[in-house]
Amino acid sequence: MKWQRWLGGLEKEKRLVTGQRLTPGGRVLTSAKKEAIDGPYSEGKEVIGGYQMIKAKSLDDAVELARGCPIFDLGGSVEVRETMVN
Repeated sequence: MKWQRWLGGLEKEKRLVTGQRLTPGGRVLTSAKKEAIDGPYSEGKEVIGGYQMIKAKSLDDAVELARGCPIFDLGGSVEVRETMVN
């Protein structure tokens, strides 16, 4: 319920662009050979469960929006980044 309220608020303000939960598996490409191996194999504390792309006026604005994320109730964390514009 908290997730729906938080995301619904972002959507109502026309700040939610996209977002999805991520599956646990995937492939990791490393080195010059670019061989694909099963992964990712991150430490449990480093697993990314999903992402939300939002519209914000600045990085500080995005941080303020992220403060409302319900993941904190579960002991999780949020990483806030800007996207690169070409």
